[in-house]
Amino acid sequence: MMNDNAVTAFLITILIALILMWIIVISEKQPEKPRYYIEWGVR
Repeated sequence: MMNDNAVTAFLITILIALILMWIIVISEKQPEKPRYYIEWGVR
């Protein structure tokens, strides 16, 4: 039998990885906008 906690943690890890990949792809497609947003956000 599978441990529910282990399965849940595994699925959450995959979900986080997919979100990070998605953010990286968008940043590569539009490299200028995120940098400007970060600069204005910090300032």
